[in-house]
Amino acid sequence: MSRIFYGIGKYKTFLTTETSQGRVLSPPTKLADEVSCNKRAQSFLEYAMLIVVISAALIAMSRYIQRAVNARLKLIQLELNESKR
Repeated sequence: MSRIFYGIGKYKTFLTTETSQGRVLSPPTKLADEVSCNKRAQSFLEYAMLIVVISAALIAMSRYIQRAVNARLKLIQLELNESKR
């Protein structure tokens, strides 16, 4: 019985098969390249989704941040007006 392992090396994708004699490193195959491509695509999609979620959170919070800044500026304005008197 043999088990198949997929791995990504520094420069190429490889396929390793474990047999009763030990592990055998096979040359790059189309299947191994597809696995590598799928992993890269999944990583790209995960980063894209992370950016979308963070952007949505910042957009949702922008109204509250703007209100807080305006309130702080109003307080500073009132303090400056009182100090002029």
